[in-house]
This record gives sequence, C-alpha cells and structure tokens, in this order.
Amino acid sequence: MENLVDMFSVFMLLILAFLAALRIQAFMMKRAISQVIERFRERNSLCSQGSKTADQLGLQPPPFFERLFRLRDYKPYALQMLIWTGAVRFTDDHRMCLMERRFQKVQQDFGMQ
Repeated sequence: MENLVDMFSVFMLLILAFLAALRIQAFMMKRAISQVIERFRERNSLCSQGSKTADQLGLQPPPFFERLFRLRDYKPYALQMLIWTGAVRFTDDHRMCLMERRFQKVQQDFGMQ
C-alpha cells in the first residue's frame, strides 16, 4: 500500500512539473511578443511609417555556438507567431513592418492585454 502512495506522489509531482513548465513557457512567449512589438515601435517599423530588416530590428537568431551557453531566446519564435497571425507583414524587399490594427485584434483574440 505504501508503494502505491509513493508512486501516486511521484506521478502527481511529474504532472505538476509539466504544468509548471507549460506556464513558464507561455509567460516567456508572452514577454517575448511584448519585446518584439516594442522593438518595432522603437525603431519606427510600423507599416504607416516604414519597414526594417530583421537585422535592423535586432531579431536575428544568435549563432548556434552562442545559443549553447544562453537561455532560450523566444523572440524569433514570437516574431514567427506575429508573422503567422498577420500582425507583421513583409514588404517586397524582404523588410518587415508591424500592422498596428491587426496586432490589436490579435491581442484581443488571444487575450494578451
């Protein structure tokens, strides 16, 4: 009987650890989205004002060797999500700009306010 209680306790701890990891990942992604949007706004890369490359926005993923010794950078993933939702669009010359109205709609749809 004691063995069963121990197994149940370990199982519950694994579930809690998994749920905590999901919450942490969601928090980090939300924070990265805010940082990416802030970079677009700081560098005036709004579709009404102009567009910038990923290098100019500082959103290029670091080289592989640098990534080995740092925590995961969620900004490239956040940028991909914003492109996927249509909040960031590409121009003909491969520059990016933020569509402010579309981002506000995405914020409402995903409850990110």
